Amino acid sequence: MSMERAKPMISIMKIPSAYSYIRWSSDIQADGDSNRRQTELAGKWCEQKGIQLAPENILKDEGISAFRGKNLSEGSLGGFLASVKAGKIEPGSYLLVESVDRLSRQEPLKTLAMVIFQLLEADIVIVTLDTGKEYRNPINPADVFLLVATAIRANEESETKRKRNVAAWKNKRDQARSGGKKLTKICPAWMYLNETRDAYILIPSRVAIVQRIYRMSMDGLGIHKITQTLNRERVEPFNGGGKASKNPRKQWAVSSVNSILQNRAVFGEFQMKIRTHEVGTRGKANDGEPIQGYYPVIITEGEYNASAAIRNNRRTAATGRKGETHSNLFTGMAFCSECGGKMHQRRLGTYKSKNPEVTERYRNTKILYCSETVNGNCTSKSWDYTNFENSFLTFMRTEVDVETIINGGTDNQIERVNGELQQLEGERQVIESKVSDLLELDGSTPMASIKAKLAKHDERLQWIIKRAEHLNRERAVIVESRRAAKVVEFKGFPTDISATELYDMRAKTAQQIRSVVERVELYRPNLAKRVNQAGIQPPMTKESDSRVDRNYMVRFKGGAARLIYPDGGDAFESFIVKNMGFGEQAGLPKATRTSEEFAQARAGR
Repeated sequence: MSMERAKPMISIMKIPSAYSYIRWSSDIQADGDSNRRQTELAGKWCEQKGIQLAPENILKDEGISAFRGKNLSEGSLGGFLASVKAGKIEPGSYLLVESVDRLSRQEPLKTLAMVIFQLLEADIVIVTLDTGKEYRNPINPADVFLLVATAIRANEESETKRKRNVAAWKNKRDQARSGGKKLTKICPAWMYLNETRDAYILIPSRVAIVQRIYRMSMDGLGIHKITQTLNRERVEPFNGGGKASKNPRKQWAVSSVNSILQNRAVFGEFQMKIRTHEVGTRGKANDGEPIQGYYPVIITEGEYNASAAIRNNRRTAATGRKGETHSNLFTGMAFCSECGGKMHQRRLGTYKSKNPEVTERYRNTKILYCSETVNGNCTSKSWDYTNFENSFLTFMRTEVDVETIINGGTDNQIERVNGELQQLEGERQVIESKVSDLLELDGSTPMASIKAKLAKHDERLQWIIKRAEHLNRERAVIVESRRAAKVVEFKGFPTDISATELYDMRAKTAQQIRSVVERVELYRPNLAKRVNQAGIQPPMTKESDSRVDRNYMVRFKGGAARLIYPDGGDAFESFIVKNMGFGEQAGLPKATRTSEEFAQARAGR
């Protein structure tokens, strides 16, 4: 009987996997030798053992401290431990660390309980590359004492370094507050620290750009439009926070412009920070009150507040696309007087007629309509947008000085008054924000302190209100006296300028409107629908209906208001102008039509 030869059994030994854990706690260490040193040690050990270290098995916690266990809660080490617990890491695998303190510098017993024992119990071999020692399960009692001693030493070193660092930075902060050495060379990109470290030196070319950004903001241009203007003119970019731009395309970004407009360093303020571990603080909290005069001033605090108020008004009332020429000056401010719905702008339609002129008129005519008419909740009629705009700017001449804007803003008196009003509005918003914060404080702040601050803020707010009223009266007198001398009336925006120039002009106008007007209420009832519903004949002819069927109420910030019945046949004329709440202010607009003309218009003559 033949016998088959037995096949020899081949034993295939699986090579264990290696994982390298690399950690450093500061950006300085990243730029230095820490990463290279730890990487080379892991590579040499694997080469000696004949184990391949796969790139995906290299775990890094860059700039994460182990003193408070952040690498366990947020870092790669915490993810590795979770994988071990889930059984995703095979037993017998190696975890390579430069030294045991790379795993944690927290209180030693926590280190051993949470990290080392957890790894060993899962049959993960810990290798400390500085000693070449391997720790396995079951662990030698002598090795336990060695690990405890090493952990205690690392914890004590970290605590000592922390105390020294805290003391050093406290000394630096004290010097900064006393006007001595500056805290750091890091500063906004329009300046740099001098060699003696006691003053920041301005860079004139960049200062001019920052000042221009603020001027454009106060003129009513939004962040996107400012960014587009800088890029169109090929202005050399830099970041607003303190570093040169790394943008390879050499273009301004919206974020950089926004950073400059939010940087309180423009008026010299510096807020020192301290590290904190409270939730929601992003690792830093304010250290005391801001230092005024720390940086060179390039924009006054009033101008900064004015810019902030203007941007806040845009966010709350004037969001959305503005078109090539800032088509709607009343975005977010126009409301239907009948139902309270918002008035929106759109083109009349795409009606195609045999007459090309009619088709073109439909395409170019813009209207204001109540948003509630779309779903049938309102029956009010729409307004011709251009006619309404012309009427508004004609009879708001004491509040909105379009002539100065069109003529290049050469009237210094008007600019001074408008500038101060913008600054007062900005300060008002800042104070109201502070009042809101005070009212939300918990019981840890003494009530007497809160009441004292609230009283101080209220006193300042009352002064702002009175000062704004005085400036509004002053502006009305200036505008009226200039008009009387020049005898020039608004007849629309120029048509012989570029789209960019027209946009800037209209943006400034919209900003002036937002700075003084709370809201505009437009009234134009659909009498035909009302008549049909009531079953009676209309009291007016179609011709008269088109001239006297409308009015609008302008409500100003501060409580004053103006009611206007415009002539539907001529936007620059009006039948009735009623001023309310202006007191003894002189030079207010008046109706240009007589009561007889109004009666004739109602009769259709």
